[in-house]
Amino acid sequence: MTRGTGGLYEGPTPVNNVISSTGGLYEGPTIVNNVRRGTGGRYEDLTPVNNVTSSTGGWQEGLTLVNNMTRGTCELYEGPTLVNNVISSTGGLYEGPTIVNNVRRGTGGRYEDLTLVNNVTSSTGGWQEGLTLVNNMTRGTCGLYEGPTLVNNVISSTGGLYEGPTIVNNVRRGTGGRYEDLTPVNNVTSSTGGWQEGLTLVNNMTRGTCGLYEGPTLVNNVISSTGGLYEGPTIVNNVRRGTGGRYEDLTLVNNVTSSTGGWQEGLTLVNNMTRGTCGLYEGPTLVNNVISSTGGLYEGLTVLNNVTRGTAGPWEGPTPVNYARRGSGGLDEGLMIVSSVTIISGGIHEGYTLVRNVTSSVVACTMVSHWLIV
Repeated sequence: MTRGTGGLYEGPTPVNNVISSTGGLYEGPTIVNNVRRGTGGRYEDLTPVNNVTSSTGGWQEGLTLVNNMTRGTCELYEGPTLVNNVISSTGGLYEGPTIVNNVRRGTGGRYEDLTLVNNVTSSTGGWQEGLTLVNNMTRGTCGLYEGPTLVNNVISSTGGLYEGPTIVNNVRRGTGGRYEDLTPVNNVTSSTGGWQEGLTLVNNMTRGTCGLYEGPTLVNNVISSTGGLYEGPTIVNNVRRGTGGRYEDLTLVNNVTSSTGGWQEGLTLVNNMTRGTCGLYEGPTLVNNVISSTGGLYEGLTVLNNVTRGTAGPWEGPTPVNYARRGSGGLDEGLMIVSSVTIISGGIHEGYTLVRNVTSSVVACTMVSHWLIV
C-alpha cells in the first residue's frame, strides 16, 4: 500500500491492504493480493517491497511504513487513528470516518471503482444496481451509506436513502427506497419489486421491496411491519399475521403456511398453526400455540395442543386431543371430550374460565368435580 502526501492520495482509506483514493491520479485503484492497479497517471512498473513502493522522486519521498501502511506528511494525514490496520483520518477528505469490523465508511464523496476483498463490495455508483453481497453486507456508493452503523455485519445507515433502518439478526431493512437486485447470502432474500411475488423464504423470513416493509420490527426472526401493507401485525411464537392486505404467493418454511388467497382454501397445517389470507385472521391472539380468532369460519380446525377457541362460526367436526375445546357461539356440533371439560355455550357462557372436570350447558351447569368459574 502506498500513501502520498501532496494531493495525489488525499483522503484514501485503506482496508486490508487496499487503497481507496477519492482524488488525484489514483482515483479508485483497487489492491488485491499485493497488486496495485491504477486508473491512470504515472506509477507504472513500480516494484513493491513489503507491500509498499515509494518512487524516488516527486511527492512520495521519504514515506514511512507502519503496520503495512504508509504515512505521509504535509498535514493531509496528520493525526490519523489506526483501528485493525485501517486508517481513520481526522482531517482531509475523510474527516471523521468510523471503521468497524474492517468495514470502511466515509462521510461524503464517492467510492468509485472500489473493490473490497473482505466483507464488503461497493459498486461504482447509481442506485446500488448489481451489488454483490459478501459476508452479510452490501455497500453502495455516492454517499448513500454515510454514517452507517454496523450490527452483526449488517449495514444500518443513519443517513441518505436508508436513514434510520434497524438491523436485527442479520436482516437489513430500510425505511424507504428500493432494494433492487440485492441477493443476500444469509437469512433473507429480497425480490426486485412488485407485490412480493415469488418471494423466497430463508430461515423464517421473507423480504419484499419498494418500501413495502418500511419500518418493520423483527420478533423471533419474523417480520412485523408498522407501515405499508402490513401495518401493525403482531408476531407471537414465529407466526406472522397482518391486519390487512393480501399475503400473496408466500410460502413459509417453519411453523406456518399461508395460501395465496380466497377463503382458506388448501391451507396446510405445520407445527400447530394454520394461516389464511385476505384479512381473514386480522387481529388473532395466540395463546400456547392455539388460535383464537375474532372472526371467520374456522371450518375443520384441528387442535393439537391444549385448547382451540373461536368467537364465532359452527365448529363443525373438530376433534380435540388434549384437555377441552370451548366455543363461544354457534352449534358446537360433534364435540368430543378426550379429557377434562367441554363447554356448550350457545353464546351464553362466553368468557368463562374452566376448572377441572366441569361440563356446562346452555341451560344449567352440571358439576362433576370442582366448579365452573365465571
